[in-house]
Amino acid sequence: MSFPAFEQKLLDNEGAGPEIKKERIPYKGYPGEIRFWPFNTEDLPDNWYFTNGDAYPLSGPVGVALDSLPAGYKTNWGITKTETTITLPNLIGYFPRAVDGTTRTVGSKQTDAMKNFSGTVGSGWVRPDSPTLAPTLPFSLVTEYSNTGFSAATASGHKVGKINFNPSTVVATADEFRPMNVGLMPVIYLEVAA
Repeated sequence: MSFPAFEQKLLDNEGAGPEIKKERIPYKGYPGEIRFWPFNTEDLPDNWYFTNGDAYPLSGPVGVALDSLPAGYKTNWGITKTETTITLPNLIGYFPRAVDGTTRTVGSKQTDAMKNFSGTVGSGWVRPDSPTLAPTLPFSLVTEYSNTGFSAATASGHKVGKINFNPSTVVATADEFRPMNVGLMPVIYLEVAA
């Protein structure tokens, strides 16, 4: 069985029985090719780099390889250059998404957002024979006021309240919007060793 980054070989092991040894073999890509891989950084095949925005010297092999990529490619993928360094793309935290090349270009990034939804939550009025405000989830009562300050003609015996909205009471929430996902490492092939 072979693995993209490794080749397994059976060795004699001097009569002690077969031993499986993993030897690294080259796994080539096209310079500038970006993939999502199931390897940690220490297991990446030769000439593949984690796209984490690291800067390399322009005069070094990685810097020369990055600088030789087409100008449009470098712009699309956010490869930036100073007088002495050049950066890898930084794709940490981004999900890949197909684009049409017209309304959105390859490499363009979108910030997090949620689809807009709206509704109206106003003051809740309760009849005197139903003395408490009792909204149902995901709404909850923040403050309940008596009819103090309201004229008897409009609010006698009624209560008003401010209503809070908290989706976490009915659905799973987190500190970010996200679809179901699995962690993969974005990498770029440069055909040179660091």
